[in-house]
Amino acid sequence: ALFGTRELKLREAPLLLTPLQGDMLENFNPANGQLSKEEDRPTIERHVREVLIAEFVRKDQLGRALELYEEENVIEVLQQLADVHEGQCQYSMQMDLLVKVLEIQRKNLGHDHVD
Repeated sequence: ALFGTRELKLREAPLLLTPLQGDMLENFNPANGQLSKEEDRPTIERHVREVLIAEFVRKDQLGRALELYEEENVIEVLQQLADVHEGQCQYSMQMDLLVKVLEIQRKNLGHDHVD
């Protein structure tokens, strides 16, 4: 919802927008638009990237996320999602996500790595 000083002064209801997910986010990516403060662009780009990665995770397309984004960004999103599941006491989902993080990190170490 959008609600600012204009709506407050005019006593208007908030403007409700459809969620930017999936194709909508790709087609109307806010990081590609005009911003009132250009220094906000990196933050918006990061948030969009996180949403797109989370969408791949939700669709069980982790491989595709790793093809399109840097591993550290994918790992960060997986850890953020795991934290959300922990906060909601969904420990099995949290563990599934953390196992994915460990699998990515293990792959980076190579098969010949010995502890």
